[in-house]
Amino acid sequence: MPNENDLPAPSGAHGARGAGLPSVRPPGVRSRPGVLSELGELIILQMLNWRWTWRSFVVLGTVLPVLYGLLLGTAVRHSAPGAVGRALIGAVVLAASVDTMGKTAVHFVNLRLSGGLDHLMRLPVRPALLVFATGTAFCAFALPGILVTIVLDGALLRVHLAVSPLAVLVLPLAVLAYVGVGAVIGGLAPTPELANPITMIITNVSLGAGAIVLPASDLPHLVVAVGRLNPTTYVAATLRGVFLPNSSAGVVGGIAVTAVFAAVAIIAAGRLVSRWAG
Repeated sequence: MPNENDLPAPSGAHGARGAGLPSVRPPGVRSRPGVLSELGELIILQMLNWRWTWRSFVVLGTVLPVLYGLLLGTAVRHSAPGAVGRALIGAVVLAASVDTMGKTAVHFVNLRLSGGLDHLMRLPVRPALLVFATGTAFCAFALPGILVTIVLDGALLRVHLAVSPLAVLVLPLAVLAYVGVGAVIGGLAPTPELANPITMIITNVSLGAGAIVLPASDLPHLVVAVGRLNPTTYVAATLRGVFLPNSSAGVVGGIAVTAVFAAVAIIAAGRLVSRWAG
């Protein structure tokens, strides 16, 4: 689990406030870095700070989803048509959300408690870009595990895949959909030890609330109705549309809902970041 030593700290071994932070201009300078320049610096910062976490991404972001998809897909093999494919996509959603959301939450808890967030907010750093950059870095770490889950579970469960070019857009979007949620949890959780269980609970509830890993015919009507309000329902529907044959109906709408959800969560978390740093 990450700790405050892996994050931008208010003071460190180098003796300088915020050592290791990107070279952004001090507040007294009128001009500030452009959006793309600032985003690039923040992404590099997060990639460097979190480069060691690939091991936990392998465990939580690959092994757990692969086993989840394999066990669930085997259990529903004789259920409704398409149930195995739905189980596979449920494993992909798990790979996209579980470790990304948890690491984002723990990251912002540690930033807040260590004083690193206070330091960053005194620099000309756009809060929403900080959240987005964190999600982009974690997305780069999570994508290999997602691809392994798709290929390995697809082969073991004998699911025919029909990969759409839109998968290049949908996969990162599916990861980013959970980044803002993780950042909000990181701002509200009092300690890193509480942040991870909260994200696990939210992940499990989001996977169970609706026809996501199981067909609607196998679920109570109330669960299906609740699922219409669950953003994960639309994330899963979009992933099915770009990976499974005969599932492309509603992909554009699913992408729109996922993009709006991701943008709202990231912007909301960015607005709250400034308050947490106060």
